[in-house]
Amino acid sequence: MIVSEKYTTMVAFYFRVISIILTIYLLMVTKVYSSDEVILNSIKDKISLGTSLLFYEDETNNLTYEDIKKPEYNKLFKRSNREVLSFGVTASSIWVKIIITNKTKEKNWILKNEIVWHDYFDFFSIDNGNFKVFKTGDRRPFKTRDVDYRGFAFNISPKEKSTYYIKIKSKDDLSLPFEILTLRNFLLEEKDVMTGYALFYGAILIMIFYNLITYFFMRDSSYLYYSLTITAILWTTASANGIAFQILYPNSFWLQNEGFLLRGGLIALFIHLFLKKFLLINRRENRRIYNILQINIYISLIFILLSFFGNYRLLYFPFISFVIFVFCFIILAGIVRLNQGYRPARFYLLAFSGFSLGGLVQSLSLVGLIPPFWIVSHGFQIGNLFQTVFLAFALGDKFKRLQEEALEREIEARRVMTSFATKLEEQVRERTKELAEKNERLKEYDFAVAHDLANPIGVAITHIELYEHMYTENFSKTKEIISKIKNSLEKSISIINNILINFTVDKVDLKKYKILKILNLALDQLEIKIQQKNAKIELDLMVEDFICNQISTIQIFANIISNSLKYSKTDVPPIIKIRSSQDKDYILIDIEDNGIGIKDEKLNVIFEKKGRVSESGESPEGYGIGLYNVKKMVEENEAEISVNSEFGKGSIFTLKFKKKIF
Repeated sequence: MIVSEKYTTMVAFYFRVISIILTIYLLMVTKVYSSDEVILNSIKDKISLGTSLLFYEDETNNLTYEDIKKPEYNKLFKRSNREVLSFGVTASSIWVKIIITNKTKEKNWILKNEIVWHDYFDFFSIDNGNFKVFKTGDRRPFKTRDVDYRGFAFNISPKEKSTYYIKIKSKDDLSLPFEILTLRNFLLEEKDVMTGYALFYGAILIMIFYNLITYFFMRDSSYLYYSLTITAILWTTASANGIAFQILYPNSFWLQNEGFLLRGGLIALFIHLFLKKFLLINRRENRRIYNILQINIYISLIFILLSFFGNYRLLYFPFISFVIFVFCFIILAGIVRLNQGYRPARFYLLAFSGFSLGGLVQSLSLVGLIPPFWIVSHGFQIGNLFQTVFLAFALGDKFKRLQEEALEREIEARRVMTSFATKLEEQVRERTKELAEKNERLKEYDFAVAHDLANPIGVAITHIELYEHMYTENFSKTKEIISKIKNSLEKSISIINNILINFTVDKVDLKKYKILKILNLALDQLEIKIQQKNAKIELDLMVEDFICNQISTIQIFANIISNSLKYSKTDVPPIIKIRSSQDKDYILIDIEDNGIGIKDEKLNVIFEKKGRVSESGESPEGYGIGLYNVKKMVEENEAEISVNSEFGKGSIFTLKFKKKIF
């Protein structure tokens, strides 16, 4: 594949933008505070606890609340130096200690952590002398939570140096963006957030139904795949926000956790099916992109299957790596198609650049490489909203393109119709010409019919003469002669019927027959002539069956053999050898005689209307309908005829019948 300079520039620009954004995120995580204590001075503020958190990493996973309060452990707590305390994916239990002094008159406060992917989240507090413990998490029923909140929120009433302990253990990224705000502000904020989510999910649902309806009307599968894609995205974002666990399946720990692999696998599967149809990616024009796309589809199916049986922790990092690659690939595919001049790829790139960037940032956050700021933890949703808006333009642009193509096809159809009318007129003229030629052939056959009937009628007359001499002498012989007369006259009628058939239908009926049967019927017509010439017929039939029209083929054989008898040498008994063989496509029948042969200068004209020749150059008297008409009947059998001859030694007529007739 030759990559153009324009293509290289676009790829470089895209990854440069990603690098700049990641750098900004990394620079944002270095804000440091010096105080270990959180001071509540105003009820209006929402306080981020990042640099005021004290933490201890319990690698043994065995420490209890009573253990952690002991002086030997209490002194091991370290202060966070980041605004969002993050440990990535760790097997350790993390203990967090928060010291709060409340200098306001407000008693009802909320301590919250918006991240929902924590398996076990234990909260310990002593407020107003009351010891409280809440053991919750997304691997415990939702009803175990202190506050009906999609993340983790706890009611607290801090006073002077109130101390709270939290123990967190999870198989997912362990990030702790703790915040404190009053209960009233929490409720107002959550109301605004849920309103925003309602608008977001409403817009996504509208897009799902819009694309489904469009699919049913247009039958363009790209709309169906896009509907399935954003449906899977809707499920994923609802789970990432904790809303799905809160409302849809509050007791299904598998759907909330291992279901992450299922949801992500479905998104990857449907989005690849969508871009394959939308970007018109095929093996012939985009071989490498097509192969990568197919591999990604198979990998998606594998992750979907393993989500039901696999080890979540074992699959987590490979899956996140695959997702990051997918986000990069769907942009690369768009760049390639745009570089190839595919117009809808413009809006596709605008749509999926935001989607891929948001998903990429959030994926990096899931493995602990980027702190989960609000814009990071909601990057996938923001990117999806961006993608939904611009992809609507992309689908509209594609629809406009389809309209233009339909208009072009209509114009082409009109042109074809005009051309068809012209061709039809030409065909009518050709058909008229063919009918005129057939009428001319009918005139020619006036002579041919009389000429051809001479053979069997002559036989009948010969038998009548014999009958006149033998009637009184041998009654049984007389009966045999009468039977032969009857057969000869019936064959005359058959010849007439065959001629009528040949000129009243466009195509004769072709069926499979035994070669020997057709030959015997032809030889019966020539029985007297064979006896008179003392001729010998030798058969060597290597092939037994062939496809032909019975009546016309009998006449073909009869007339060729009749010619062999007619043009035999006067002093040598005729020997006629009939052979059958085959090659790849044809059944070959050779009729060879030892007659007078044909001169070289006459070979090219014997199948013409006036092509009959004899040794003397004159037209001899005979029974055949003429080789010109033999050739016509051969062609009606979709066969071929040719001749090889050496003057003074004999001739070989070769008939080629097709093995198959379509």
